Amino acid sequence: MQTKKDKLSVLLAETVLFFANCDGEYDDKERIFINNFINSLILQKYIIPETKELIENIKPNELSIEKITEKTESLILELPTEEKQPFIEAMHGFIKNLIKADGKVVLEEKKYLEIWENKVLNL
Repeated sequence: MQTKKDKLSVLLAETVLFFANCDGEYDDKERIFINNFINSLILQKYIIPETKELIENIKPNELSIEKITEKTESLILELPTEEKQPFIEAMHGFIKNLIKADGKVVLEEKKYLEIWENKVLNL
């Protein structure tokens, strides 16, 4: 059974992969950013091997902004009230840092970030 930490880790990985691929380019700097993220989760023993396998098997072409925002909203509803805003702010910052990782912000990234912000920031 997936714990809240496992769900969070998978959601973050899906979100990162979606935003890294939304412009049609999966830049080496974005790939390094994502690999560092996954490796830090493993090193900190934050995720179990089954969750690592789930993350490694994510198919970016099967992700959509709708799936990402729905999963984000669902996870937020599971959080205690005092954890909701810090989670939202952390995820927002994480997405913005990823978008900037390759040194350029393209139209698709801006568009999808705006959709994410409109759906999630007001929860």
